[in-house]
Amino acid sequence: MEQLAALAALGMEWAGPAPKPRTVREHHEGCDKELHEGGTCTCDLIERYGPPSEREGYGEDF
Repeated sequence: MEQLAALAALGMEWAGPAPKPRTVREHHEGCDKELHEGGTCTCDLIERYGPPSEREGYGEDF
């Protein structure tokens, strides 16, 4: 506790325990399996917006 008080006196705050590591996931068929900034992969986009082939405007020339 003394260490935390010393840090607080310097204007620093303790962030708390480190987050738990992500579990190993099974990737979607269309995932590139490359981890991007923040530890995400294409699976996150697929889960949020659907597979690329089903997205509006996918593959169209604009």
